[in-house]
Amino acid sequence: MFIDEVKICVIGGRGGHGRVSFRNVGKSSYKRRPEGGDGGWGGDVLLEAQPRMRTFLNLTRQVHWKAESGAHGGTNSKTGKSGKRLIISVPVGTVIKDLQTQEILYDLTTAGERVRVAGGGLGGRGNEAFLSNRYKSPRISELGEKGDQRWLKLELKMLADVGLIGFPNAGKSTLVSKMSSARPKVGAYPFTTLEPSIGMVAVGNDDFAVVDIPGLIEGAHEGRGLGDRFLKHVERCRFLVHLVDLGNFEGRDPLEDYHKINHELQSFSSILSEKPQLLIGNKIDLLPEEEVQQQVERFADNGIEMLPVSAATGKGVDELIKRCAHHLKEFEDELFETMPFSEEEKVYTFEEDPAPWKIVVDAEGFLVEGPQVRRLGMLRLNTEDGIVYLHDRLESLGVFDALAESGAQAGDTIRIGENEFEFSEEPSPQL
Repeated sequence: MFIDEVKICVIGGRGGHGRVSFRNVGKSSYKRRPEGGDGGWGGDVLLEAQPRMRTFLNLTRQVHWKAESGAHGGTNSKTGKSGKRLIISVPVGTVIKDLQTQEILYDLTTAGERVRVAGGGLGGRGNEAFLSNRYKSPRISELGEKGDQRWLKLELKMLADVGLIGFPNAGKSTLVSKMSSARPKVGAYPFTTLEPSIGMVAVGNDDFAVVDIPGLIEGAHEGRGLGDRFLKHVERCRFLVHLVDLGNFEGRDPLEDYHKINHELQSFSSILSEKPQLLIGNKIDLLPEEEVQQQVERFADNGIEMLPVSAATGKGVDELIKRCAHHLKEFEDELFETMPFSEEEKVYTFEEDPAPWKIVVDAEGFLVEGPQVRRLGMLRLNTEDGIVYLHDRLESLGVFDALAESGAQAGDTIRIGENEFEFSEEPSPQL
């Protein structure tokens, strides 16, 4: 199945928790030194552009993609192991958008290019990190920080592998539906297909995209029948399957049709004139076998190999798929050798607010956020030491005064990270 849009949720790994631990100093059991280690960082989530991918099919099997969490800190000042990052492969040409705002965050245009879409959480510090003249035996530690969580919409601006071309009613829509899971509108009247219809064809463990280009007519390169727009789609295909109607449904001559379509391609651009083709004679189910053979020999006399098929019954379609896969494999190897591939890993991150901290007033109360207060939202507030430390830091940063200026009153909810407490004029926050 060809999937060119997908919505996913990416979640960075959570940091490991810091540990509270002590060891006795000397023979006295009353002299203890903190030795709790820090937790490891959570893993990042990255998207990586892969040149051999053509669809988001691999992303449809799950919605949530989460990196590994960091390990907790240990005794003897041991730091926990950081979580492994999660690398999600996407096709080259993937446009990354924020699902809520529809803002374009990044465009992966180069093979091997990577972008970090969700950062892992910080590892929480153990009590050894809080040792100071004031806290000589601190029972203070931090929980591991949650990783970033972001809903993304991925859109693919891809180049189709195989383009089906020919006059209207040559059977392209029927053929693409037979070759793949696509179900384009099909009918026996001119201009049935008004937009390209793309399907995904599976061949073993590989797949390729096939696009049904709307029917071309004489003068298409000059814009007749929207032909110039349709020809632009053809120009982006790597390989063409040219259909002619052998059933004489409209009294047309298939050999003349073949030359007329190629004339339109050549007149539009030199790129199209050099595009490799495979000629298909369609609707053989409407002809006796002898007449089909005569048509094959007629084209062969003009130096043109033609593969007879019936899109309606499926006869010859398996052979067509095999030939397409064979030709594309040759072209893909050549393309992969010439495609630029980054030798150095390029990891991009999204811009963060440069403010050291700020207050956001919302329906739930007052949110304090920013790099200077980031770790305060990770504090364990289950000990008196932790509560006093939080109060001291907020007071030294001027957060309490700023909250009062923002309209905070006693009893209002204050949030910092995962911590919540009530605003109070008392010397310590009220949990």
